[in-house]
Amino acid sequence: MDTNKNNNISKEAKAYLPPAEDVILKFMNKRAYKGTFIDFGCNDGYFTFTSEKFFTNVIGVDLSIDTINELLRARPESSDAKFIRSHNYTTALPDGSADVIFMFHILKKIPNVKQFVKEIKRLLKEDGELWILEIEKTEADLGLKASDDYFIPKEELITRLKDDELHFIEYIDINESYYGVKFTKNEDLFMRFYREA
Repeated sequence: MDTNKNNNISKEAKAYLPPAEDVILKFMNKRAYKGTFIDFGCNDGYFTFTSEKFFTNVIGVDLSIDTINELLRARPESSDAKFIRSHNYTTALPDGSADVIFMFHILKKIPNVKQFVKEIKRLLKEDGELWILEIEKTEADLGLKASDDYFIPKEELITRLKDDELHFIEYIDINESYYGVKFTKNEDLFMRFYREA
């Protein structure tokens, strides 16, 4: 399997995407993370395998059993990443499993965002974080259909996700073609973590 391919986006759009390690480091922002990283909608494992450099446990989640089987076959010998299938955007993982949940360009494909956010909040630990990577609508030729159905503006993303239990924290500047957004379940714990960092 070609782990430099991502079925969610065009080849042109992928050309503007920085290496997976660079993206993860931007989200980490010079802070030390550990514990469990869940790549929700892991697709080809582009971010899943790279995240093992920074997290103790890594879990890739995807709707497609074919994708999961392909990832299991292609998993490097050095990898301990686990892969599970989600069902209607829910998983069999226990409550409070994740220190970080990462999602790359899947929100526009989710019909019931409230149900999905409920599952995200269930999976996050009390001080867990949600990292979202999305495509910025720009003038660059990304080989995409430049329709509102494909892109999700930062402001809309925040409005759709934040509530009393999921707090927006910051934008992550990736590049002119991609942006990141970070959320947390517990704002007080998050701010304490940042003061101590």
